[in-house]
Amino acid sequence: MKKITLLAIVALILLIFINPSKISTFNNLDSNINSLEEIETIDFKGEIQYLEYKNRLCLLNDNKLKIIDEDGKEIHTQEIQSENTKIYGNSYIDILSKNTNKGFSMDENGKVVFSTKVSPETFLYESINQHVFVDIFKGSDKETLKILNNDGEVNNRVEVDGKITNIKTMDNYILMSYISITNKIQNKLALYDENGNVKQETEFNDIILDILKIDGNIYIVFEDNIKILDKELSEKNSIKIEGVSLIEQNDENNIFIKDSQGNWGYIKDEKYKGIKTKEVNLNLEGIKDTYLLYTDKTIYNDRQKQIINFNEEIKGIEAIGKNSIAVVFENKIKIYKIL
Repeated sequence: MKKITLLAIVALILLIFINPSKISTFNNLDSNINSLEEIETIDFKGEIQYLEYKNRLCLLNDNKLKIIDEDGKEIHTQEIQSENTKIYGNSYIDILSKNTNKGFSMDENGKVVFSTKVSPETFLYESINQHVFVDIFKGSDKETLKILNNDGEVNNRVEVDGKITNIKTMDNYILMSYISITNKIQNKLALYDENGNVKQETEFNDIILDILKIDGNIYIVFEDNIKILDKELSEKNSIKIEGVSLIEQNDENNIFIKDSQGNWGYIKDEKYKGIKTKEVNLNLEGIKDTYLLYTDKTIYNDRQKQIINFNEEIKGIEAIGKNSIAVVFENKIKIYKIL
């Protein structure tokens, strides 16, 4: 599952408060997870970064990057300095190394498909598609979106009089959100082609917290609502939500939302539905066309039937494709097959 956390880039402008979550059954999704079988354990020390990409688990820890398949088998490993390095899941697995001032992208097998030198002021590097890559860096008074082709040539540099907060792929276009502050705060949304030409623009008086692309539509997340736009950035619908604090989206395009009161709901077919509360302090990981719930030591299915209990505290869960999950603990990751 692709996990989406709300942007903290605008922390001086916007404060987001996250409360404990309360979750229960998802009535309109399939319930088909009843047990788990452990197939692999991966030990690690210190800080670890992890993400799911094309049914693989990518890990960065102790100066090594590893790619693990659904069966827990290591299919790729390489030396990469962990300190000051970030990994992202986009069109490829994207790696931004601040120590070497390098951005590069690799496929699910660990093959490097693109690399480029980046500015020491670069704070974001992303693969837009197989042919377009972007590097975003700070200037003295502006921020710059640098667009490169797969030969490493610069297509264009787009200077922005504001703060860039989000970049998304929209078909073959680049969707960019940035905050402009003149005599008032405006959050602008612009759609660029691969040469940096503006296709469409719009603006909002509220801060955009996150952007999701689902079924050809664009979901714009604000603090108290989600606006649904079409490919031309025209508004189709608006969904009222009391204080959005967390958004999660799985590969089946189900969107899970936690509000500022700790209640969870979901959006399906452009409509929001709340989830009844049965317990407190539960977390959620979407997988297949359903989800798993978990406390600090126990995992439940969406019917709140206990699946497995641990003696150690669960730090997180990451779905690996549709048939496996990775359960993250303090110093190890256990991979389970879904039965």
